[in-house]
Amino acid sequence: MNAALQLIRRHRVAAVILFLIVFPLLMPYQALAINILIFGLFAVGFNLLFGYTGLLSFGHAHSWAWAATSPASAWCMAACLGCWRC
Repeated sequence: MNAALQLIRRHRVAAVILFLIVFPLLMPYQALAINILIFGLFAVGFNLLFGYTGLLSFGHAHSWAWAATSPASAWCMAACLGCWRC
């Protein structure tokens, strides 16, 4: 067990790349694995900006909110224009 940890510590980049490749294949739902990786990437980016530099980034929140509300507003607009019935 200790030898495996030493190997991972020496080759961190290779271990992370291997994890990112294998993780979606091991999860029962591929969409869940991709969402977990996206949230992780968001958290790492926010940690780099706020944790190390002390810069509070409202760009992260803006991008996240825009991506969340755009499909909903497009759906409502199409429903209001009569493209389909809700």
